[in-house]
Amino acid sequence: MVGLENTTNPMCGECYSKLFFLSHVERKREAAMFLDAGSVGSLILAILTIVVGVGCHLFDTSQLLSTRSLYILFDWLNKLLFYTMSIAFVVSFKGNCWCVTSWQWELGVLAMFQGWLNLIVYASKFPLIGIYVIMLARVFYTFLKVVLLASFLVIAFGLSFYMAFYDPEIKVNFVLH
Repeated sequence: MVGLENTTNPMCGECYSKLFFLSHVERKREAAMFLDAGSVGSLILAILTIVVGVGCHLFDTSQLLSTRSLYILFDWLNKLLFYTMSIAFVVSFKGNCWCVTSWQWELGVLAMFQGWLNLIVYASKFPLIGIYVIMLARVFYTFLKVVLLASFLVIAFGLSFYMAFYDPEIKVNFVLH
């Protein structure tokens, strides 16, 4: 496209042209998904994420093989998922362009959420905070049981009322214009 040459921004032409035609609010949201490849700090953080992710995964794998515990297996799978999502978020799949694709952004969101949950699990080992984390887990477990029971009630009443008010004689034709 003429007039969209981008000499200072390391985005590819496709990403830059998409960003050019968006509104101001959409442009800010899409630009947040862009990792500035020109920044040395961003590159160092991406490399550090990859090195730490691979190193921790190798350490956890050796720990799993030495203990062969079921609890360690679940913890290992949880960490494997977290490290894989983190590495996939920072790796560039578009060559020279460091534009984060939508699926990478979603993996980054899931990795961030899982990282905070892991932090809460690790915080439960401290005596000062641990009792509150255990209390929060029990409240959440009880809440899930209540929601499960309530969902059965909502489905039961919904189906009952649908059957009670259903009249097969009334035919409704929807016309789409």
